[in-house]
Amino acid sequence: TVPAEEIQMGKIIACLAVAFVLLIPMLIFRQRIVKILCSCSVEVCLFLACRLYFGSDSIVTQIMCWFTAAVACIITVATVNRINWGNLRGKRDL
Repeated sequence: TVPAEEIQMGKIIACLAVAFVLLIPMLIFRQRIVKILCSCSVEVCLFLACRLYFGSDSIVTQIMCWFTAAVACIITVATVNRINWGNLRGKRDL
């Protein structure tokens, strides 16, 4: 862990508060994309709090870094799947 003098408790508490606030829309809304975006944002906030508390070189932070990379892939796939690709094609001139 990071020495106690260097831990920025204000930033950690803010990250955890944002993560908690993002849990609420995840549980309230029924739209799948909102649930995915909120849950992925919660994981990113937890990663930031973990990095602030444990430091950048700890094994816990490295594991959370891999989860964050997976979350980025999930967000990308969810966003791309929402695009209606059929409407992007122009109409053919006959």
